Amino acid sequence: MSKEHTWQSWMYVTTAILVTVLMFGLDVAAVNLGEWVVPLFFILILVGYILSIIFSVITLTCSYERKWVPIIALIITVFNLVVGGFFALFGAMY
Repeated sequence: MSKEHTWQSWMYVTTAILVTVLMFGLDVAAVNLGEWVVPLFFILILVGYILSIIFSVITLTCSYERKWVPIIALIITVFNLVVGGFFALFGAMY
């Protein structure tokens, strides 16, 4: 059987990009819509982190899956986790 990209790869990339958009759009939404959207964004970002980690395990361990789309999504996920961890660490300190 030939290797191909499945819906799991595309959902993984979509989830990773969506988390990035939510992280960068948090401040804009909070300023324009009010502070009530911040908890909603935090919940969506955390759910996106969890889904990204689950999709990374599924797609990177699958033997019939081509790997270049999941690797791109993994890079985006690591970037998201580093940025989120940085702001959580320094936000808690100051």
